[in-house]
Amino acid sequence: MNTKALTLLPILGLTALLSACAASLPKPDPHDAWVGLQEEARNSMLAEKLDGKPLPDGRYFQVPPGKHRLQVMVYAANSVYVDDRTCHASLTYPRFKPDEHYQLQESSLGVAMHVDLVNDHGKHVARTDQFDCNGG
Repeated sequence: MNTKALTLLPILGLTALLSACAASLPKPDPHDAWVGLQEEARNSMLAEKLDGKPLPDGRYFQVPPGKHRLQVMVYAANSVYVDDRTCHASLTYPRFKPDEHYQLQESSLGVAMHVDLVNDHGKHVARTDQFDCNGG
């Protein structure tokens, strides 16, 4: 391989990686509720499980109507107060409605962290239980 081809390989790899990360979300099913994720700028949040079952895509929850337990993972980046850590928590909400959009909003202050479930009208309808955290 020549030098030009060797310099293009990392660029092509990076381009492929970034395009995979930017893949669009699927269209929400109107028979289910849709739950988006909103984390603080320095943290990352993933949808882990719905009713104890792992999800194929950690960017959102698609939830049938009724009562469900959502489990999330938050990677909290180093701050003034704590080192990097990976945290897990869950919340249960009994009234998911079809074709409704909800948002899981993560926030933290120092070592205290929580995630609120917010409905289409901006009302906080549920909050995570206590986070279980391990060093990153």
